Order: sequence, then C-alpha cells, then structure tokens
Amino acid sequence: MPSSKEPAISRDRAALAAVAVLVISNVVTNRRLPLAAHLPWSLGMAAGLVGLGRGAGCTWEELGLDRRRLRGGIRVGATAARAVAGGYTVMVATGAGRGLFQDKRVTGLSRREAIWHLGVRIPITTVLAEEVAFRGVLPALLDNPRRPRWLTELAPSLLFGVWHVLPAWEGTRVNQAGRGSLARTSAMEVGATTLAGGLLHLLRRWTGHLAAPAALHLATNTLGFVTSRRMNGR
Repeated sequence: MPSSKEPAISRDRAALAAVAVLVISNVVTNRRLPLAAHLPWSLGMAAGLVGLGRGAGCTWEELGLDRRRLRGGIRVGATAARAVAGGYTVMVATGAGRGLFQDKRVTGLSRREAIWHLGVRIPITTVLAEEVAFRGVLPALLDNPRRPRWLTELAPSLLFGVWHVLPAWEGTRVNQAGRGSLARTSAMEVGATTLAGGLLHLLRRWTGHLAAPAALHLATNTLGFVTSRRMNGR
C-alpha cells in the first residue's frame, strides 16, 4: 500500500538516481576502490538506496523488508540453500563441473584472505548490497501500473546481469584467457546472472521478503567459493 506521506521525490526520478548510483558503485568497486574499503562503501550504498526508496514513498513491504514476511522468507530461503548445498556436495564427490571452478581469484587466496571473503565480502559487500539493490529497491521504484509488467520484472534482472560485466573481465584477465574468451565470458556471465537474477526475483515475489533470495544467493556464492578451493586442493 502506498505511503501516506507526500514523497520527497518521484519514483521515476528515484529509479534513475538508483541506476546512476549502481553504475558509479560498479566502476568504483571494480576499478578504483581498495578491497579494505569495499565494506563501508557497500553498506553506505545499500543504506542510501533504501533511503532513496523510502524518500520516493516505497513501503517496507514494497522494498522486501517487511518484518511480517521475514519468517516465511527465511524458511523458503533455507530450503533453497539446502538444495544448493546438495548440488555442490554431488559435484565435490563426483568431480563434475571441475572446469567451472578454475578461478585463480579464489584458489590463489591465502587462508586468511579466504576467511575474509567468506565472512565479509560475500555476505555483506556482495549478497546484502546486491539483494537490497536488485531485488528490493529497483523493483519497488520501477513498479508502476503505467508500465508493462514484464518490463518491471525484467529490468532489475538484466541490470543485475550487466553489473557482472566488469568482474567477468577481471576474471578473464586473472585467468589469462584470450580476447575471444573475453567476449564469450562476458556474454555468458551476463546471461547466467540475468537468469539467476530472475530466479532470485521470483523468490522475492513469492515470499515477499529479501531473506529468501539472500539465503539462496549466499549459499550459492559461499559454497561455490568453498567448492572451488576444495576441488583445487586449497
């Protein structure tokens, strides 16, 4: 239900501002910012986006942060996370998909660096920030009866895919792939993460809370990280 207070900014303008913030953040975190600064930057970005959504009149329910939906979101998210864990367990046991886990950005980390990534970077600077942005604020700001429903549903997922282009380029560079691989890897990354964004968005819509997609996102990234290191003897 709409907020009873007069919004400080229209949702369309807030949506444009949110996209601008995400573009700047994507470039800064992937090209300029030292790793130690990623945590405060991501927390600030997430808080700023939520503030932007609230200023545009979005309710906590529209943002996926309604406390009444939290328990259901956690329950569904935990079920999805268990399914992911089962899939990774099979991969480790059988060695299936080993080529997918050859990433020097993961396998080249020391134990201390790996702990930091598992405890800070993945849950906070990746999962928290991305879920707030792409499954919370952007869908709420774009949701408008004057717009086609498919556009409202697709746009955040496509932007989520584009968000991963620079990391894909960095991965190609670190793993010393060729120029042909750069274009192919980027296209595959955008396609895969757009589809993943769509699935996470469905979980958000189904449960009404960000806890569900966040749990699945967290399980996929952390267990993928651990699987990569385990398959490569780290």
